[in-house]
Amino acid sequence: MSSHKPSGVQRPLSPHLGIYKPQISSVLSIMHRASGVFLSLGSLVFAVWIFCAAYYP
Repeated sequence: MSSHKPSGVQRPLSPHLGIYKPQISSVLSIMHRASGVFLSLGSLVFAVWIFCAAYYP
């Protein structure tokens, strides 16, 4: 078996993401992920703040 690809085969390339129209489902998915990241970071900062307030008055 050979892993050599024939040089004459032209495969189509996918277009850049900029030409696609943003769909509501993809926008909501991205926003849901971003809000989860912000809530996680905010919870971590809040927990550290509470810890510092309790042990370092």
